[in-house]
Amino acid sequence: MKIKWGKIRRFLFGLPLINIENTWKNVPNVETPTRKQLRPPVIAFATGMNTAIEVALSDLLIGQLDGFNDNCRGFAYEGAGMGLAIIDLSRNKGLIPKFLKAEGANYSELIHIGIGCAIAVLKKELEPKLKEIEPMQRWWLPDGFGFFTGIYKWEETVDEQLIPSQIKGHSLRAFDRGLGRRMWFAFSGDPKAIANTISTFPKSRQIELWSGVGIASTFAGGVERETLLSLKQLAGDSCSYLALGSALAAKCRYTAGNIIEYTNLACSILCGMSASDASIVVVKALEELEANPNEPLDVAQPVFETMREHVRNQLARTLVTV
Repeated sequence: MKIKWGKIRRFLFGLPLINIENTWKNVPNVETPTRKQLRPPVIAFATGMNTAIEVALSDLLIGQLDGFNDNCRGFAYEGAGMGLAIIDLSRNKGLIPKFLKAEGANYSELIHIGIGCAIAVLKKELEPKLKEIEPMQRWWLPDGFGFFTGIYKWEETVDEQLIPSQIKGHSLRAFDRGLGRRMWFAFSGDPKAIANTISTFPKSRQIELWSGVGIASTFAGGVERETLLSLKQLAGDSCSYLALGSALAAKCRYTAGNIIEYTNLACSILCGMSASDASIVVVKALEELEANPNEPLDVAQPVFETMREHVRNQLARTLVTV
């Protein structure tokens, strides 16, 4: 009898939807229309992950991922990145590099976030993996690590504001972005609840938390215009970081060709321009900077952060005029 390793992997590492539902219950909040809007992307992520864990990199996986609508497809690819990374980290199959060179090429940032999620769930060290990733993509790993850690360790990471031992140096900035993204889902896009929680963190960490909120509020969405306006107002002095996150989220959709109407709404409010224009700001910043493929992790200023600062400065000038 042939052993069905895919079934075994899914049993060991799969993400039952009931578990996701329970993570919402860990953060007191009533059922809202936004929460209902956020469920399909979450289900897409879990489906992509579970399918990848079971069938690995296959035509069946790609067919499943591409079957999602424009709003949810990126989440499915992110989940697939997590699933394939779990296989790679467990059995060194080299699936992620193949995925990134083929069907996953337009979802690079999201797939790298998925890798970070996998590192968190398997309780692996971050640094060895960061050294393998090229400088413009590597800092998405601790972002994913922060998001997934925030899901299952909310009390430690948010209430107690503890920093996991794997998070060192520049990784903290990305970890906080992931934690900010988690807050968007946990509080179902409630600006006041998000702002109140971020305000309890040290000032040095608040800007990246807001940047993470900008990513999630633009990529996942689920809210109306008035909520986005409130979010921007409550971000206060951190609104340029909120805009930065929004632009990076738009760029992810721009590259994959799945900008939706909501993306334009979010960018028009948070960035002061259309989603395509915000994406082009990021693309140009990426093109203008030459990254050293051997950039050390402890460099004084990672080229990725230099890129982000270029984007933020340009967005900040735009925000002043709108």
